[in-house]
Amino acid sequence: WNLTRFAECLIPLIDKDEDKAVKIATESIDNFQNIYETKWLNMMRDKLGLYGEDKDDKDLIFELLNWMQKNKADYTNTFVFLMQKMIKNSEIYNNEEFNLWKIKWMKRLTMFGNSNHKSMELMNSSNPMIIPRNHKIEKALTLANQGDLTLFNRLIKILSNPYKVSKSDLEFMSSPPYSDRQYQTFCGT
Repeated sequence: WNLTRFAECLIPLIDKDEDKAVKIATESIDNFQNIYETKWLNMMRDKLGLYGEDKDDKDLIFELLNWMQKNKADYTNTFVFLMQKMIKNSEIYNNEEFNLWKIKWMKRLTMFGNSNHKSMELMNSSNPMIIPRNHKIEKALTLANQGDLTLFNRLIKILSNPYKVSKSDLEFMSSPPYSDRQYQTFCGT
């Protein structure tokens, strides 16, 4: 819907002939789903350190995403865990279903003559260790409003390079407390 409304605004810029412009815009919008799926699949391959394309990649990815949803595993921290980085509360990954998935993933990593080192480099460049979590940002803003910019400045420093984190920054990787799990933001927040 959003793309269609946007395309309607662009009709006069696409072509002087309105019928031709509508045809071009319609073809572009109709192809958007394919483009989006391809980009998404490639992004997820990068996040998992997968080189090349295998017909079972989509299934492997969705199996992990479904496991994460079922077990309420943190999205960001799951990829960090797969990169063999230290995270708090990693006991969720001591799970038979996850371990079976991990065996499939590790087998897929070696396809196309790929090395574990090369996969980890790709994952390290595709997965931030720290993301701006709402509960941390709110706490930093609350303290800043009280005149204490310490946490705010620390967050800015950490988030300026979210792919490299020191052990002292592990607290910023934590999921929100249980009471904040329903916290939502919306477009424009």
